[in-house]
Amino acid sequence: MLVTLPHMSPRKARLPNRSCDPRDYLEVPERFGCDDTARTVFPTPPDGDDVLQKIALVQHQLVFVLTRTPNSETAKFVTDKFGFSTSQWSLCLSGKAWMGETVLAAAVSVLLNRRSLRPRDYLSEPARFGRDVTIGTVLPSGGDVLSQRVALVQHQLVFAMGYPPDRGTATRVTRSFHLSKRQWRLCLLGEAWMGKTVLAAAVKVLLDAERGH
Repeated sequence: MLVTLPHMSPRKARLPNRSCDPRDYLEVPERFGCDDTARTVFPTPPDGDDVLQKIALVQHQLVFVLTRTPNSETAKFVTDKFGFSTSQWSLCLSGKAWMGETVLAAAVSVLLNRRSLRPRDYLSEPARFGRDVTIGTVLPSGGDVLSQRVALVQHQLVFAMGYPPDRGTATRVTRSFHLSKRQWRLCLLGEAWMGKTVLAAAVKVLLDAERGH
């Protein structure tokens, strides 16, 4: 299952070859969204691919952050605002469905105003932001735990897109999503936080990569 943006056709937004759910890429599927140290693996039988494995890890980390932000109104808020069902939201949080651009935007909207410092400040090696997925996070002076977790999600998302960033990709996504190249670059470097628009652009890059574009 994939929740799509209203203005996009299902054909454009669909992830092909989705014979496996996001949770199937975790070493222990039942720990999806529950353990931020969980490792990803290729499903058995090996029906997955590299890009979907990276997307599964990002979704897993994002769910981990969301489920540690207690808010009984969260599901109602995002489903009312973004126009999808609570069952779709629940399936994505459990790793039984892939998050589309709309659900990802909804998830990030929950966290948008709860960040401090810069994303790269939460990495043990800030200069390696988006370059090395094995780099761990730290809690810097003036930081907070929630921002630390969101920074890890952004770091892994940038890594999933690939480093160094492709100039042609930057031109396409900034034009399509009406972003400045400077804003895009700052987010990829961990100098700025991704908002809903930048996140949607990043997800589009991953979806295009999965389709082989």
